[in-house]
Amino acid sequence: DLQKGQVIWQKSLQAPILASSLFIQDLVLVGNAKGVFYCLNANDGNVVWEYHSGAKIQGSANWFQGEKGQIQILVGSYDNAMHCLDLHTGALCWKYETENYIAGAPAIVQNLAIFGGCDSNLYILQLPQGKLLSQIPTESYIANSPTVDQNQVYLAHFANTVLNVDLTQFAIQWKYQTPKKSTSFFTSPALSPDRL
Repeated sequence: DLQKGQVIWQKSLQAPILASSLFIQDLVLVGNAKGVFYCLNANDGNVVWEYHSGAKIQGSANWFQGEKGQIQILVGSYDNAMHCLDLHTGALCWKYETENYIAGAPAIVQNLAIFGGCDSNLYILQLPQGKLLSQIPTESYIANSPTVDQNQVYLAHFANTVLNVDLTQFAIQWKYQTPKKSTSFFTSPALSPDRL
């Protein structure tokens, strides 16, 4: 309870939860380390549906509206795929397969899904169909989520590097490499009006 700081309900999901949950339309959506993605009733914690991705889920989910206005969910998995699910049934709408793990949450902006992979690529998919628009090599694992501001994408990866990608050109505009070669970025960049 937000006012009293008391537990309203709790639910065991049978395995560690490695990312934040998504709350939408009185539903809580979250995946676990066994690759099961749950949709729970936010009022009582009861399972509405569950989806088995086939491998560990380490990143949070995100959502967008489909062609008919229906809510669809995107979640990445260690099965190397980005999964698109129907919010109310958990049915698979489509999935896009990459060449390695997907560890972060997808960013969604301007009918685009933008996410990095442990295959060292940044992927840009057209929504709602999930069609690939661009696959941009970044030279190292991306284990977090991109930060997006209008047409600019900012991401950081394992090779101690921060990058800026322009969505109008699907091209890297600049890179910054930290002096310490041992630095690996696990978290997403934070953005202010004039600084990163």
